[in-house]
Amino acid sequence: LDSQSFYMCRLLVRLIAFYSPILSSYPISLLFFFFFCFCLFCLCFFFLLMRRRPPRATQSRSSAASDVYKRQLKIMSYNCRMSGQMTGYSVKEYAVFIRKYNPDVVMLQEIDYNTKRNKNQDFTTQLAAELGLFSVFGKAMDTGGGEYGVAILSKYPFVYINNKTFEGIDGAKEPRTLLYVDIQEPGTSDVIRIGTTHLDHSTDLIRSAMAEQINERIGTGDTPTLLGGDFNARTDSNVICEVMKNWQRICDDTFTYPADQPTIKIDYIFGLPQNKWKVKSFKVLSNPEVSDHRALFAEVEFVK
Repeated sequence: LDSQSFYMCRLLVRLIAFYSPILSSYPISLLFFFFFCFCLFCLCFFFLLMRRRPPRATQSRSSAASDVYKRQLKIMSYNCRMSGQMTGYSVKEYAVFIRKYNPDVVMLQEIDYNTKRNKNQDFTTQLAAELGLFSVFGKAMDTGGGEYGVAILSKYPFVYINNKTFEGIDGAKEPRTLLYVDIQEPGTSDVIRIGTTHLDHSTDLIRSAMAEQINERIGTGDTPTLLGGDFNARTDSNVICEVMKNWQRICDDTFTYPADQPTIKIDYIFGLPQNKWKVKSFKVLSNPEVSDHRALFAEVEFVK
């Protein structure tokens, strides 16, 4: 028993002890005395039971608030045009743009690490520092004395990181990779998987082969997964219509490239398991002074 229950039981005993001599001094039957004690006991027991059970309305609101907190995410996917070529390789313009939307997770493509063209900067870490986010860079290939690939920024710490280039694909113009992480929000045991990729710009056949490897790595299982990236593929291509058909489209068909006057859609956000993500809002964001791609932004909620 807790302290409150203990004191209530002690009060019950004292009441019975107090009334016993009083009632026994009157010509009242013993049966009536026991009935009185029984009623008093039931009343106290009912009081204790109600105190230990939280109000239903309060419990419902608390549970709902916890579920919303654990399952809602604001996500962004953005191709950064050669890691800042259009901003003189400065991260500040990207930070100002991204900060407006306060995303929980950012999936980035065309990211340099310590290359000559970006003045030997660590673009990912610098941008993350500006935004106050965790970060990880995923190398796709060596270039310009450094590395080139994709990156993920997150408000929540990474509990698992995996980066692996696509293998055994003949004819690709450049090596490409899939970077994915598992994030865990504070106070929960729930894991959400976040991935990003940048498929080759050569042929749909090569992109389809790369997307098949994405499915092999993160396209199965029940882990809530969000994948964003530059697929270099139109909406009617084989890679989007067939290879990615088991994924839920988080985005719509709004054109994303080029940023100033877009004529095609090549940037996407997908989710798994299919039909488990509620898209609360979706936007295509333009900032042609920063990148030649438009950014994708969505507010999503995972529904069990």
